[in-house]
Formats: sequence, structure tokens, C-alpha cells
Amino acid sequence: MDQKEPLLTSTAIPATPKPRCKRARLFIAIVSAFLLIFAAHSFHAHSACLHDGALGVDHPAFATLRDMAAAAPPPISVDEHLDRQLRLGQQLASFGLDAFITEPGTETTTYLVGPKLAWGLSERPFLVVVLPVQPGAQSANTYVVVPAFEIDRAKEVLSDIAVDDVTRFRVWQENESPYEIAANLIREVSGRSSVTVGIESYVRAFILSGFQRVPSVTAVSGNDAIRSLRIHKSEAEIALLRYANKATKASIARASLFARVGTTEQGLTTSVRNALAAAGLKNLWVVVLFGPNAAYPHGTRGVAPKLTKEGSVILVDAGGEYEGYQADITRTWWYNGGNKQNRAPEEIQRAWGAVRQAQLAAIKAAETIGSSCEDVDLAARAAVTSNGFGEGYATFKHRLGHGIGLGVHEEPYFTRGNSETIVSAGVSFSVEPGIYVSGRYGVRLEDIAVVHERIDPATGETLREVEVFGALSETLDDPFKGHF
Repeated sequence: MDQKEPLLTSTAIPATPKPRCKRARLFIAIVSAFLLIFAAHSFHAHSACLHDGALGVDHPAFATLRDMAAAAPPPISVDEHLDRQLRLGQQLASFGLDAFITEPGTETTTYLVGPKLAWGLSERPFLVVVLPVQPGAQSANTYVVVPAFEIDRAKEVLSDIAVDDVTRFRVWQENESPYEIAANLIREVSGRSSVTVGIESYVRAFILSGFQRVPSVTAVSGNDAIRSLRIHKSEAEIALLRYANKATKASIARASLFARVGTTEQGLTTSVRNALAAAGLKNLWVVVLFGPNAAYPHGTRGVAPKLTKEGSVILVDAGGEYEGYQADITRTWWYNGGNKQNRAPEEIQRAWGAVRQAQLAAIKAAETIGSSCEDVDLAARAAVTSNGFGEGYATFKHRLGHGIGLGVHEEPYFTRGNSETIVSAGVSFSVEPGIYVSGRYGVRLEDIAVVHERIDPATGETLREVEVFGALSETLDDPFKGHF
């Protein structure tokens, strides 16, 4: 059978005829481009919106957060880390110490030598030893004590951290005691046979006991020596804290815009977490509580409700770290179910107002020269009591706040009983009063602040200001004004 065209079978595909004119070719090109754009848009939309109504990290609503991250401040410099070691060495004698000892993995070690001391902990100690310096010294006297067989790897690690001279190390063989090796170094520098060493609080217990077994060595807590440095933040530290906490406020505010009827606690948690990631924060944590669950200050394993048209209290406590410095922000607001006329019950409005007054009272107390951490806590507690929500810990069930820096919770602690710690320049702290009524609702507002002081050139008087990082919440119905 003579045929000019092939027969079509069930497996044959007809050839696409060539367009007979330029107009047809142009039409096909336009349609193909449209289909590609549509496919790309669909993929992007899928990646930006996740299950449960959550927003992906690439959602367009988070573009401003990504812009914030691009303009964030730089990390702590090597020079500042070296200066911290120098200042610690300068004051060891005043605390009766011949050395300060820490190990990798603690916040204090990060504070002293930087975040790049990547050394896995084991039964073999790697010790960072800060020694006293002579008056007028321009550089620190810091050593590391490491296993001898690890010395080459230790040199690689030391090249990335803030130590003046990478040859400042001592080694110990497997049959030797690292504690004896360190003690001999300390005796050599001090010129004394009996020495006192300050051990950092978060060093593992077996290291403390190891030094306690060395003859003529007194091992004590070194917390007071390092606390006096870490409690007062430098301008570079304040810049990092300011960014981390302003970015967290903006992240919660952005994510809050997408709360809808049917949104779950987990859905909003994911949105806030992705917003924080877009802002450049790491090691993120988020607590989202709806309705009665907000009465549990740190959450509950009970039923996780969805938002409904009847409305609900929403409490979000979130944070993370930026270049090692922490954020810790809480916002409480009323979700109206999509109905602007649906306002929170009167008692919740009163509770929110009382918590805001408590925040303002605490900030005012911190601005008073000579005030203690206890004074600041009591000022906030008095505001809660005066608004009819009970005395003491009746509804305001926890301390007012805590210090914050490399640790999300660090000294000083703003609580009743801490009258010895006087608020001073450079102290950064949380201001987080709350009211919790079991089975019904909870309200907490948490902001991070820092104390600034300066001398009035005209009078010589010390002037104090408490800076809050970012805007405070002003109203229950519009708690995010000025947050982004």
C-alpha cells in the first residue's frame, strides 16, 4: 500500500505541523511563556504558603523582614573579645583569684573568645585559662590546656578564635592530669605554690572536682568575676540585642496579620518561626497560646484550639538569636473573628490595661538612680494589685524579668528578694508582667530594655534613661502599632 503519511497507531504521536507564518510562531511562543510563568508562580505560592494556613519563609509578607536582616549590625569584633579577656585579667586579683577557668560550649567562653571555638566535649578536658595581667598591660594573658595528641587540631581551632598568640597553650599526655598541668601554669605565673582558681558556673562538675583534688589548689566559683563584666553590655552588644528584639517584634506583627478563623496554634507558630527566620534569627523558639491556654505562662499539653468567629485571646512568646545575642518578646492581643465590633470581654480588657501599666511602672522604677532589681519588680506588682488583680503572686505568678545577652535568661534577675543588685548602666533586661486566670485567659507583655547613663555637663549630675528596643504595645486592639 503506497502512502505518503505514516499511519497513526495507539502508540504513535502525530508530528506538530510547522507554523505557516511568523504570527503563528509568535502566538505559540507567547502561550509557552505564559504557561512557564504560571507554573513558576504556582510553585512559589506553594512554597510560600504551607499547611494549616501557615506562611512559608519566602512569603512576600516577609520581604520587609529580609530587608531588615540585610541591614543588621556586625558581630562582635575580635578586638572586643580580646579586650574582655584583658579586663577579666585586670580584675581577677580583686576577687582573690589567680586564674579563671572555663571550657568550650558555655556562654562565658563565647563571651571571652568568640563563637567559633568548635570543640566537641568529651572526658578529656579542653581548658581556657585566663590569667592576671600586670597594671598597664595592653593584652590579655590567656592560655588553653589541651590533650597532647590533639595539639595540631587545637592549633587549627585556635586560629579562628580570639587568642592573642596561638602558641599560648599547654599540653597534657594521657598519663598526666590536665588539672596538674593547668595548676603548674598558674603557679608559674603567680609565683606562688598555693593558688585559687575561679571555675565558671557552667563548666562540667568533674572538672571542678578535678581541680579540687590538686594539692595546694583552692577551686571556687568564678561567677562573680565574670558576672561583673557580662552584666554590663557594650555598645556593640546593645546594637545586636536591639536588632534581635526589634526584628522579633516585627516578625510577630507580620505573622499576626494572617490569623484567620480556623488558624491553629501550630499554624501560627510556624508562621512566626518562618518570619523570624526571614529576619535572620537563628535557634528559634515560639510559644503560641489561644484562649484558656494562655493562662499557662509557658504553654500546656492540653487541647490546642482553633481560632473561631467568637474571638479569642492570642498570646505569642517568641525569640531566637542574632550573632549569639538573644531576643525574647511576648505579645497578647484579641482576635475578633473577623468582626471589628467583636471586642474582648471587659475583664480581659482590664487585665491587659493592668499589665501595660505594670510595664510602664517597672520602666519608671528602673530609671530611678539607686533602684534595685527588687524595687523594679515591686513597682510592677503594685500596678497589678492596684487594678484589682490580687497581691503578690496571686495572678502575676512569676518574677518581672531577667537579664539577657548571650543567654536568654542571665543575671541579673528582677525579682522580690534581689535587693542587693542595683540597676546600673549597660544592664539589659526583660520587662514581662503578666496576669493569668486558670481555665479562662492569660495576658503577658514582654519587652527588652537597656539602661543608659550620661553625665550632664552643666551640673555634673548622672542622668539615666531606659531604652526599650522597639515600640511598646499601646492597646489590646492594636498592639502592633510601630512594630514594622
